[in-house]
Amino acid sequence: MKVPKDIIVSTKDYVQIITKVNLFISIYGCEAVSKFLNTIPLHRSKKNGRNAGAYIINKICQEYKITQYDLFESNERLELTEARQLMCVLVEKHLGFNKTQISMYFNRSRHFAKRMIGKFSKILEENHPLDKELIDRYNKLDRLITAYMAFKPKNQA
Repeated sequence: MKVPKDIIVSTKDYVQIITKVNLFISIYGCEAVSKFLNTIPLHRSKKNGRNAGAYIINKICQEYKITQYDLFESNERLELTEARQLMCVLVEKHLGFNKTQISMYFNRSRHFAKRMIGKFSKILEENHPLDKELIDRYNKLDRLITAYMAFKPKNQA
């Protein structure tokens, strides 16, 4: 990773950052903090000047009533699998990330996102009545994200 040379950090800011990192490490452990730091590029992903990555994550968490920790780390089954599947599909569609990058955010094998996106493509093709709720959720989230990306305030139009 290239670090810009023009970043200037005061001693006070540096001490605050290190103190917070140490606090989080003491609470959650090194592995959890490292995993969170790896997801920062997704959280900060911008498209058309909007924080699309954070918006996608928040909308999926709201839809499934889960936390970001649950989405990326928890080992629970069905609800989280669907949420992760939608996350993979929406991030690929709206942010243009490749499957390897998406898998990295979940700390899974490089084929994780490929499997999730492939399964979802089959679901869309088959259009089975049992999958109606998942497809409806996908369509709802897709419309929300598309509207968010296309929205321009009156003063910028």
